Amino acid sequence: MQSGADAAAPGMAALDALRREGRRVAFLASTDAGMGLFGVECSHAVLQAEWPPVTLAETIHSRLADDFASRARRVEFRLYAWEP
Repeated sequence: MQSGADAAAPGMAALDALRREGRRVAFLASTDAGMGLFGVECSHAVLQAEWPPVTLAETIHSRLADDFASRARRVEFRLYAWEP
């Protein structure tokens, strides 16, 4: 299984190419890691907005998907942007 950085690298490279061509790229993160979630250098990313924490219901399926449970999950949304 690939690490987060290995899995994200091709997509992040493509998005960075768009940024270098003059396009604004936005990221909406909901983890404590923020842009660090992608495991690659994101020095061009600037925090644009953040919202207070919200609690969402996370659904957990059984292995056979014939049963499920729910648990509360607290998330904080942050909007980042890569400017051209």
